[in-house]
Amino acid sequence: MEENESISNYFDGIQELVNAMRAYKQKISYEQVVDKILRNLPQPFDHVAITIEESKNLDTMEIEKMQHSFEAHEIRISKRRVFQEQALQA
Repeated sequence: MEENESISNYFDGIQELVNAMRAYKQKISYEQVVDKILRNLPQPFDHVAITIEESKNLDTMEIEKMQHSFEAHEIRISKRRVFQEQALQA
């Protein structure tokens, strides 16, 4: 994932890649997809990824629910950044 890429775009790209691999008859397991998602996130999402790995059953967790967790964190980061920029301008 690129540093300035949104979580939504990142997950869309992963899904496109998985679909393309499956179209070419490559086998990719659900666990491999989840592992790639969690391992390729930028540093600001590390603690969220670790929390998901440790607290949830990754075998049954839906990728959409995982995406929502990361999107919620992305929104918090964005709001905090805007608040800090406004505070510096004041």
